Amino acid sequence: MSDFINVSSALAQANHHHPAFKASAILSFDRTGEINTAAESVIHQAGLGNLLATWLLDNESVTLETLTSAMGEMCRQDLALGLGYCLTAFMAATNLAVAGNDEQKRTLAALLSDDRRIAIAYHELQAGNDLTAMTFKASKVEGGYLLSGCKEVVNNLARAHGLVLFADTGNDNPACRHSLFLLTQTELNQKGVSIERRFDTLGVRNCHISGIYFDRVFIADSCLIGEQGRAGEYALKAFQITRTLLPAISQFSARNGLEILTRFAQNRVLYGDNLFAIPVYRKELAEATADVWLAGEMASLLRHALQAFPQFANGYSSASKYFLPPLMKQAIKSMGSLIGARYYLMNDDFGMFEKLVRDFPVVSFGHAGSLVCQTSLVHMLPRLLAEKSQSDASSILTALNTSNTSWLSALRLSCSKSDPLLSLLPTLTARCRALFAQQAEWVSLLTDLEALKTQCFDSLQQDIYGAATRYCKLIAAISVLRNITATDSQDIHHALGFITLWRLTRPMCDPSANTYYLSAADTISHYLQDTDGDPLASLMFQPKANHSDNN
Repeated sequence: MSDFINVSSALAQANHHHPAFKASAILSFDRTGEINTAAESVIHQAGLGNLLATWLLDNESVTLETLTSAMGEMCRQDLALGLGYCLTAFMAATNLAVAGNDEQKRTLAALLSDDRRIAIAYHELQAGNDLTAMTFKASKVEGGYLLSGCKEVVNNLARAHGLVLFADTGNDNPACRHSLFLLTQTELNQKGVSIERRFDTLGVRNCHISGIYFDRVFIADSCLIGEQGRAGEYALKAFQITRTLLPAISQFSARNGLEILTRFAQNRVLYGDNLFAIPVYRKELAEATADVWLAGEMASLLRHALQAFPQFANGYSSASKYFLPPLMKQAIKSMGSLIGARYYLMNDDFGMFEKLVRDFPVVSFGHAGSLVCQTSLVHMLPRLLAEKSQSDASSILTALNTSNTSWLSALRLSCSKSDPLLSLLPTLTARCRALFAQQAEWVSLLTDLEALKTQCFDSLQQDIYGAATRYCKLIAAISVLRNITATDSQDIHHALGFITLWRLTRPMCDPSANTYYLSAADTISHYLQDTDGDPLASLMFQPKANHSDNN
């Protein structure tokens, strides 16, 4: 087994034991807006830069599972640290993975291995998420291009040794108007390049977000990534990777919030006992736990589906970025209400939670907002929901659990017809019915899940945005059923599954009087009461057959 698998373990150890990852250090850098370079040094020594560089050079040698785990641990304590150190670089690297030549990949990989920062400059304030409206110019001249214009709200510009740049190279067809470029310090240190003002932000305060201005700066033809005029295509393929993985990575931050809340509930004494003695508290704590668990399960399923069925990745990635960040944001809001007024405090655990509340919204609106992704999903929904003869569930589950090493080259702009994940629903529902055949509450809940599928298909013509939400709920439900029908699932998985399926299928139905629901909530609460550390660490789905990373 490669040392790369140990990167996440090393980062987990640092999160718990290294002084640079202590709450006092993280909160101090948050207050000053300065970069935690000591923590970045630890991350580099753990090998995260080498891991990402190796993936870029040979994506078959490092699985998405390993990447997600490592970058998730990096973000667990401090989402801003993760965004500043590596997530921005990862976004840039995916563009090279999709379209870069070997020399460009080697250049970027060398920077990553050498602990250098990479920036990605797509955004212009006046254009927002509309890639076709970007006006930054790269005018063709002999031997290269002249760059003119300003990019804004870009992370790490002041310390970037590499920059992936999205620019207008001119074409009457808007789809062919833009191109991608890789710039290194050779280009960035030229006269005519200037770093513009730094943007102050409410969250991720120690990410240095600013603008960059080019005044007719020459770059060579060799800076062009792929072919001229195809940046839109490359970007949309790269987004399929990042929009799938970034919510999965950020779930580690939400889990850290849950760990903080669990410690608070264990230690806070009220009316002579800890908070687990209060029934309504147990219920709401269980629901927040179930939401964070659900986010991890759905993210895991979509990450596996990205590799197994890349021809559907445009739909899966849009569903991931539309549905998961708001789900986790709501869970964090619920956790804040359970901590109470103390989460306004800015010291130790409470300060870390208050920082999470401020930092986490960037997951929703950063790198294409959730509503933009919902719109993208709406356009693909008729193809995803196109019915055909039922696929074999066993082969689909096997594909999800097996690493497909050729997935990257199979990414496409369009989405194939008939989502294979939906084909799992009848089989997994039947397994669940057999598992809980003697429990009427489960039988009723599974009937409601089948009704949700019917509603999703029926609303495609009259309420397509509602159909998109129902589709995401079905994918989420499938991820739950995959977990609880696994051979090693236990009562805690069943309790989490029951509450998540109830909340997915019966959002307007108050469960306060349902004894089975409250019993499931108690099961979760009892589990949390006896937990030390990350409550969800051992509860997430683990594929039985998976590809091991190799160097």
